Amino acid sequence: MPTSESRPRDWNLELLLVGLLAGLAVVDVALLVAPAAVPAGPARLGLAVGAAGAVALGLALGVVGPPRYAIGAVVSVPFAALYAYTGLLLPWTQFSYWLGQTGLEAVLWLPVVGEPLAVALFGGFTLGEATLRAVFRAHYATVGLGVLAALSVCVSLFRRRSAPASRSSVEDAG
Repeated sequence: MPTSESRPRDWNLELLLVGLLAGLAVVDVALLVAPAAVPAGPARLGLAVGAAGAVALGLALGVVGPPRYAIGAVVSVPFAALYAYTGLLLPWTQFSYWLGQTGLEAVLWLPVVGEPLAVALFGGFTLGEATLRAVFRAHYATVGLGVLAALSVCVSLFRRRSAPASRSSVEDAG
């Protein structure tokens, strides 16, 4: 199996994935700290597109490199969707309200799990202040998971790059 040093495309894609995840987290936390500094609507839309791009980049890495990236990308799809959806609800614009109402109706349509899921995701059966609190908690919990994912990829890259080359049995015998 070729090493990662012989596959520079993997290295570049790995760095791009880490940079994208870190960039999403930094921009999102900046929106939290200074919401008036950047127009929230377009920034949140860009973050949602970036989340989808991170999943696509993980799949691409799984195709050209180790399959663990593709598995991680598939596992991260629900988190990326939750991140994008809750992020689009946070500016609480007319678009956000429409998106929230559509999502609430879709969740309530689900048999058995619809009502508990509506309470967990939207804070109840109607949109209001409880919705914003629930969405805020879900969104920033997902941001925390994304930061942990980026850190785990960084640790994995660092360990792989700094591991000493194993000696062959021929070198040991002679």
